[in-house]
Amino acid sequence: MDRHTGEQAPLWLKQVRAQASELKAREMEASQVRAQRFQELDRIRIEAEKKVIAEQKVRDRKTIQVAAWSVLAIVVLTTLLLIVLDIV
Repeated sequence: MDRHTGEQAPLWLKQVRAQASELKAREMEASQVRAQRFQELDRIRIEAEKKVIAEQKVRDRKTIQVAAWSVLAIVVLTTLLLIVLDIV
């Protein structure tokens, strides 16, 4: 029976109402599957970012080492040049 008119509800409406809870459950499950996919994508993205950061740290460390050795070489060569010029 229809709440408002007191008449019998059409068959199609009864069928739709009967399927509503099943549809709602399927929508909830599909939503959970999508959420799991997004979580997996986030996990992969975070791992990739961590890898890039680690690689950048290695490159930075190597750059600093090269710069330090370069400065040391300039200091040593300058000192040697000053010593040679004073002797000659």
